[in-house]
Amino acid sequence: MESSISFKDQVMILGQLAVQAGRKSEAMSRSLTSMSTEVEALKIDVFFFNLEQRRKTLALSRGMRSLAAGDDKLTMLGSAVIGTVLGAVGAGGGLGALVGGLDGLKRGAEVSGQSGVRWAVALGSKITIVPLPQNRLPTEGAWVTLDSLREAALQARRRAYSGEKLGDVDGFFLWLRQCGRLVYLGLPLFPKPYQP
Repeated sequence: MESSISFKDQVMILGQLAVQAGRKSEAMSRSLTSMSTEVEALKIDVFFFNLEQRRKTLALSRGMRSLAAGDDKLTMLGSAVIGTVLGAVGAGGGLGALVGGLDGLKRGAEVSGQSGVRWAVALGSKITIVPLPQNRLPTEGAWVTLDSLREAALQARRRAYSGEKLGDVDGFFLWLRQCGRLVYLGLPLFPKPYQP
């Protein structure tokens, strides 16, 4: 038994297949556009996540130095945490109390290290973040306040979600410099890199 499809039916089937393929390609195009937009915004998120991790590390380092120097507030916090840990361990709280107490000390040192501190960021070939007030900054990079960089990045994120391509890292930094939102610091410079 042989089935024959007329030429007209074949053309109609091919037309339907072409319409289905067009719909699928439009859906794929929308998905790719959406993913591209998300990737552009993700670039900003990753940049700020890494910057925030560096800031927290510096704040912790500053807080621990303050503790070692005998800063009264942090020394009291450290003593309270250590007393709590020793009391919990003595009462049978064990390792969990020790870990919790040390985590509390770390958080206290981090908070102390960033208390009342503004931050400056260098947008050069190497991204650097330092605490302010700093009476001198290294000569490398253009120094801006972290707060202004956050504001500019939020604007960049909105633009990314509207479909604008931010490009690679250099293109992103160029866009940031040209957006008009950055607050540049005109502090005295010295030629050596900052050592926290």
